Parts: sequence; C-alpha cells; structure tokens
Amino acid sequence: MVAATWQETFPDLLRTSVSYGLPGFLLALALGTLLGLTMTRVPSVRAVAGPVLSGLRSLPSVVWVPAVILWQGLNAPVLYAVLLLGAAPPIAQGLASAPPGYLAGVKQGWAFAWRALLAAVLIASALPHATTAGTAVVLTALLLVTVGIAVDLLILTPLERRVRHAHEPLTKN
Repeated sequence: MVAATWQETFPDLLRTSVSYGLPGFLLALALGTLLGLTMTRVPSVRAVAGPVLSGLRSLPSVVWVPAVILWQGLNAPVLYAVLLLGAAPPIAQGLASAPPGYLAGVKQGWAFAWRALLAAVLIASALPHATTAGTAVVLTALLLVTVGIAVDLLILTPLERRVRHAHEPLTKN
C-alpha cells in the first residue's frame, strides 16, 4: 500500500495492507501495555496521561488518516503513527483499570487500528495518482473489514469472556 502504484492486484494489496496493519497493531499493543502498566504504578503518570489518552480516544483514528497523508504522504511511519494513535490509548486505559478492562481496551484498540488501516486503503485509492485503483482496492478494504470482524469475534471476544468470568466474584447460592 505504501508507495504503491495502485495498479496492484487484489492479493498484492491485501498482503501489503496486512503487512502494515498487523505490525502496527502489535506495536500499539506493546506501547499501550507499557504505558498502562506505568499508569498503574506511577500516579503522576496516570494523572497526566489519563486525560491525554481520553482525548485521543474521543477522536476517531480515521480522522488522522487524510491529514497525515496530506502533510507527510502515505508512507510506513505515517501509517504506523495513525495505527498507534488509534490503538494505544484504549489499550493503556484498559490495563490501567483491570485485566478485563485491558482486554476490552485491546478489542477497542484492534477495532480502531483496523479502521485506520481501512481508511488509509480507501483514501489512498482516491488520491489523484490513484485513478486506476479499481476493484482491487475496494475488495481489499472489504476483506480487511471481514478480517477485522473475524479477529474480534473469534479471538478477542472469547478471550475477553474467559477473563471476565475468571474475575467475577463468586456468588453463594
């Protein structure tokens, strides 16, 4: 996707998109987890980072995509930055609250990162140099939506349920 001619085939676009989306999300997961752990241990970091993260969470990550493409072009650092801005805040805030909150934050971070990737694919296809984007770009975006939903439903939601169940207080009959 980055520096693509947009005359690529559907499999090329899919491979390229995932090659940026997955590492970008994993980087956001690592940084969000580190920040969340720091927030739980250092109250002053929590006091400063909490409101900043809340502000970043309120702005959908897809909003960053057109702006950074216009300012910096579509390249790997820009794409990773957009994925980080979308995914790291909910991950950090979720971990700062509790383990079930952490998984909820990971789920939300995944959704935000994947949406940013989808927006980058679609916006890049509409750029002036991308007049030949055609069906491959649209199919890539639709498949990425499907992959995003599948990861959420098949991996993240069952994991979240297990953790919530393990942390629920035992009730006496």
